[in-house]
Amino acid sequence: MPDLPRTADVVIVGGGVHGASLAYHFARKRAGRVVLIEKKFIASGPTGRSTALVRRFYAMDFLTRTASAAAEIFRHWRDVIGGDGDPGFQKVGMLVIAGAGEAPHLQRNARTGARSDDRPVRARRRDPDGRVEGGRRAHGTR
Repeated sequence: MPDLPRTADVVIVGGGVHGASLAYHFARKRAGRVVLIEKKFIASGPTGRSTALVRRFYAMDFLTRTASAAAEIFRHWRDVIGGDGDPGFQKVGMLVIAGAGEAPHLQRNARTGARSDDRPVRARRRDPDGRVEGGRRAHGTR
């Protein structure tokens, strides 16, 4: 087991995505000596087993704004983080299906996210018979 510092200004327990993000932001703000403690190794918990999906759209505006800010860090990794590291970020598409009650929130948040991204965002309605706006039939419907 490595020697731990005897003192620290900030101690973060857990080396997953949230703990690592906290350590980064505290260090960036020059919060003093920041120590991150992880039981096994960095990203040994759920973070290391995740699908590593970075998305911008959530039902809550706050999550959409913070996710968009995080996505910008991945898009400009070398400029923001520095060094020669590559997070392996690749922009790909995403399909979200929402019920009638959630659709207005999803559409609003998609517009919010689209303002900070260079990918087109399209929201389309599908009726109960599987028809999408424009009269085409959606795949996987009867």
